[in-house]
Amino acid sequence: KYKNALAASPQDVPLKRQLADFYLRHRKPLDAKLLIEEILDAHHDVSEEDRRWSRRNLSLLKVDRGKTAALKEALALIEENLKSDSES
Repeated sequence: KYKNALAASPQDVPLKRQLADFYLRHRKPLDAKLLIEEILDAHHDVSEEDRRWSRRNLSLLKVDRGKTAALKEALALIEENLKSDSES
């Protein structure tokens, strides 16, 4: 259902977020990561809340990998969130 909707509307950020969340809940982190990165790479039509959500979830995926470089990337994402909203 989500994939068909996304194919029909590939720039739909809320739909990408919903599908990424679905993948996260169903333990498909690689699928979620691709969509989250697409949200972060978009240069328009992405709310700051969607960017914070994406950075937060991408950082969790990176922490889960447990490698030093990934942990540093995760920390940088969280720091970026804190710059835009200290309560995020």
